[in-house]
Amino acid sequence: MRLRPLFTPLLCLALLGAPSPGHAEDPVAAARLEQETLPTLAARAQAARARASDAQRFFAGDVPFERAFPALVDAPLHDPGAVRLAAERARARAIHRAGERLQRPPEGVDAARWRAAVEAACAAEDAADALELQLYSGLSAGLSLAPGLAAPSLDRRLAALDAAARVEDGASAEALEAAATAQDEATALRAWRRAALIKMARPADTALDILAAEALAAWAAAPTPTAEGALGLQDRLIRALPLLSAGPRAEAEGVIAAIDADHVSPQLLALSAPVQRAERPRTVSELEAWLRAATQSVEQAEDAAQAVIADPASSPGARAVAEARRDAAAARHAALSAELDAARALDAAGGAIEGASVDALDRLAQEARDRAEGANSAAEAALRARTVALRERVAAETRDEASRRAAAATALAELRARREAASAALREAAALASLDPDRARRLDAAYIEARALTTALQQLAEDAADRARALRAARPAEAHDEAQEGSEALAELAAAQADLRAAALGRQRAAEAEQDAAVRLLIEARALRREGRALASGAARRQGQQAFIPELAEELRTTWIVAESRLRAVVSGLFGLPALATDLTALLGLIVGSIELLIGGLLWLVLRRRLPGIVEAELLAIEAAEPLAEGVRPTLLRLARAGLTPGPLPALAAPLAAPLTAAVDLCAAAAALSFLGGRLPALSLVVTVLAARAATRGLPGLTDAALATADAKHPALRVVSEETIRRVRRWVTALVSWRALTAVALAVAWELLAADRAAQGVGALSVAAGILLCVMFLASWSDELRAAAAADMSPTALTRLAARPVKGWAKVPQAALGVVALTLDTVWQGGTELLASRAQLRWVTAALARRQLGARGVEGEALSAEQQDALANAPSDAPPNVRQAVARVFAERDDWRRTHRRGAVVIVGDRGAGLDRLPDLLAEGAPNLLVLRPPRRISDARGARAWLAEALGVDAADPRPIPRRSARRRSPALKSSSS
Repeated sequence: MRLRPLFTPLLCLALLGAPSPGHAEDPVAAARLEQETLPTLAARAQAARARASDAQRFFAGDVPFERAFPALVDAPLHDPGAVRLAAERARARAIHRAGERLQRPPEGVDAARWRAAVEAACAAEDAADALELQLYSGLSAGLSLAPGLAAPSLDRRLAALDAAARVEDGASAEALEAAATAQDEATALRAWRRAALIKMARPADTALDILAAEALAAWAAAPTPTAEGALGLQDRLIRALPLLSAGPRAEAEGVIAAIDADHVSPQLLALSAPVQRAERPRTVSELEAWLRAATQSVEQAEDAAQAVIADPASSPGARAVAEARRDAAAARHAALSAELDAARALDAAGGAIEGASVDALDRLAQEARDRAEGANSAAEAALRARTVALRERVAAETRDEASRRAAAATALAELRARREAASAALREAAALASLDPDRARRLDAAYIEARALTTALQQLAEDAADRARALRAARPAEAHDEAQEGSEALAELAAAQADLRAAALGRQRAAEAEQDAAVRLLIEARALRREGRALASGAARRQGQQAFIPELAEELRTTWIVAESRLRAVVSGLFGLPALATDLTALLGLIVGSIELLIGGLLWLVLRRRLPGIVEAELLAIEAAEPLAEGVRPTLLRLARAGLTPGPLPALAAPLAAPLTAAVDLCAAAAALSFLGGRLPALSLVVTVLAARAATRGLPGLTDAALATADAKHPALRVVSEETIRRVRRWVTALVSWRALTAVALAVAWELLAADRAAQGVGALSVAAGILLCVMFLASWSDELRAAAAADMSPTALTRLAARPVKGWAKVPQAALGVVALTLDTVWQGGTELLASRAQLRWVTAALARRQLGARGVEGEALSAEQQDALANAPSDAPPNVRQAVARVFAERDDWRRTHRRGAVVIVGDRGAGLDRLPDLLAEGAPNLLVLRPPRRISDARGARAWLAEALGVDAADPRPIPRRSARRRSPALKSSSS
């Protein structure tokens, strides 16, 4: 649209003459701006400038903290959390001011003046808050550097001092003096805290150094500083040490070490003293009460030690004292526990007469004597006299038994303490660095102590067992009863004889309890000796081996003692089952503790029942896998095609059922033994025997899966005769039986009888038997192994040596070489296939190919450097010659069809990861082609000619050449090798 000439100038004049919205003023808004807004903003700016000025002067050292930051005088600036919160608030204020700058001016005011006032106020507050943030940053850094001055540690110390400073009315002079000392220490600590906080904010401040120097000078000038004063000074120095200057800091470190030496060493010496034995034997009830108190002491000492260790203000001496107190409490608890176990073991049978003390028995004897004096007849006097004799005998024997039990309990407690000390020494020595010169000496000392302790416990167990056996033999003679009914005297005589029988039974059970307690300690000592022998030096082990025969004789002599104690424990446990079944709490505890074993047993039963179906389904899945794909199943399929005879893989399910079931049983037995962990040796032995039975029955079945006769339907590693299968089965059964018998013998020797030396003997005999079996195996299979080595199509120096004809005992080492050569060849083939199955590992096969390309001894014209590089760098997943090779093979097949020759053999060489790719592609494109693979790698012309002759059914020694385009017997075949 075009405007008229006259209208355009008029419109421009109208627009220029219109008032601007930004400059329109409202009288009310302008008045409010002048009277309220601008003065408020000016006051904010002035207050902020004053704050910033005072803060700058504080950081310069001109004004105190209270003037610079009056709002923070009562703030907990030693609390890192409070400091972080205050800094966050300052940052929040800055964000608020940024938003205030972005606000639009009020309507009807001078926007320029309003913006200038807002900017001035915000800029001044930004400067003040920046200085405040500088304070918070310094405090955060200082509290991180000196955590002893932070709130958790410092507040606990001040609270303890304030509590100690409070006294009640009528307190003693000592209490008042201690309260005054605590008050002075709290005041000094607060002064040090204030000086430290100021130094964090203003690093050049020297108030903290002055306080430390004055305190150090006062401590040095004091003639005999008190323990409270010295420890208080040490506490302050440790807290402030990271903030002190170099001079005061070095002096403070020396004072801290001196205070530790003066006040900590005596405490450590007192705490390291051995646990004092009780002057008299204590009863079970007394020991249980003492043990409960000791348990509480251990918990309190542990909590206190954790608090001291976690406190950054704790000195090394304070930490050492806390740990020593914890260890001393644990040692007292262990000693009481050992004494209680011994007392319970010795009192397992009760007293000589249940509920009767020696005083009560003496009183019964005195009453019998009184009645004997008042006898009315000679017959009654004779009966009363016999009663008196029996009562006196029971009292005397009970008194002697009490003394003997006390001595036995003391001996057991001492031996247990020796065992614990030896175990602790062994652990401490084993924890030392391997290059520590003191480690070997301490390990040898612990091992020697374990051997001596084992000998002493064996003697104690023998003495207890001999006493129990003698008491069992003597008890029937003592328990005869000639009493007859009819008179009071005869009834008293019968009661005395019953007490005599009870006393004899109590002595017998006490002796058996002593035997069981000694056997338990003996088992622990033998385990310690075994552990120490594994860690001791060669000289100490040789010294122990020199005593092998005497120690083995001692173990064999105590075998029946250990077995008797084990059997007694099993019988006691069986008799306790009814009580356990009625105790719901104990039953639930047993179920919860055995939940892993129960779940494992259920899984074992389910897996064992469904194993045949699982194996058959997995074999079907392997057979249906894509042979050229990556993964576990395609790899297994390629391995089966390369290493097994033709046949359906699912047919292996039947011969594999027995060995796989045995493998599941063995895994379940291993899990059960790991769960039991030696706690139930009899049950562990049963599990071991069952596992050995499963192994000897099931594992020889691998022979039926690995080998097959000519008419077998399942694939196998080799096709052999029935006699060969029987021979292999016999040898596999022999080897498995050898290992099973070894496991059972070791379980009997160690798990059941805890006979360490006997277990060593079993191991030595097992090794000897294994060597003998290996020699017999090699001698029996030497001809077959030599023939297998001679038939190797890729012979090496090892296989050539194993294929030489020898006579006599030289066949054994030659057969061993054959086993090694065949094993290496099998590992090579399997490893190559596994490497080829993963794209991430094909660089390994490429590297091997490069090495083979550059190897010496290659027949024919050597490849040029360009050809070697082209072949070595060819992509392994898609070789460029694959399609050409497939097309050429198909062309040869078409040519054969046109000429109607009798057969066609196409030999294709492939290298590296694509070893099976070309044959598989050919098999997919031409199903009537018969693909033959060599059983092993071929590396020279002789091996290739031998395999081709075997595949075609001709004699390899036939001097007639094999035509390139002819075949003797086979249908069209394709062969792929790695050469």
